[in-house]
Amino acid sequence: MNQMNDLQQRLANLSPQQRELILEKLEQQQLLPVTNESQAIPVISREQVIPLSFAQQRIWFLEQTRLTGNAYHIPLTIHLMGQLDEVALEQSLNQIIARHETLRTTFSSVNDRPVQVIKPPFELGLPKKDLSGLTPSQQKVELQQLLEKENEQQFNLEVDPPIRAQLLKLGSTEHLLQVTLHHIASDGWSMTVLTKELSAYYTAAVKHQPS
Repeated sequence: MNQMNDLQQRLANLSPQQRELILEKLEQQQLLPVTNESQAIPVISREQVIPLSFAQQRIWFLEQTRLTGNAYHIPLTIHLMGQLDEVALEQSLNQIIARHETLRTTFSSVNDRPVQVIKPPFELGLPKKDLSGLTPSQQKVELQQLLEKENEQQFNLEVDPPIRAQLLKLGSTEHLLQVTLHHIASDGWSMTVLTKELSAYYTAAVKHQPS
């Protein structure tokens, strides 16, 4: 068992409070590498692996225990009313991913150190589920189950981008878009940016205007 796996196993056997104390001690002893933000940060080629910030390292180490559940998931549900252009919506999501490197980043371990790898732009895909044929009571139950299932599904940060989405059809002119981001690549401010950009890209797409 290498050093990284040994640390992960030890963390997994601790209570949440004990894990926090251990991480603090590791930071103090510099066993968790900390980025010194006061130093000039060199430009790093996107062809190379990139170190994690300390905040990202803490999340990454805790995620390796597989005990965090959805604690670091940031859910966003957007209620869409009116005729929906699903192609334009999916295109808009992919434009956001192409624009923001953090949404195209995976996280892994190299020489027992966590690193991030930025992937080229890709098609996220937008799974769709049609609930429009259900009765109101059935729809309410099914909708809640789908939203909870999506939010509870864990990310595999080594292979999965830190964003996923699904589209739920409630009626011919009513949909719910659920977007789930991982906190290692996002925060509340980022969700605000995502919402604004999604609206701008979608409006441009349906009007056939440059985005």
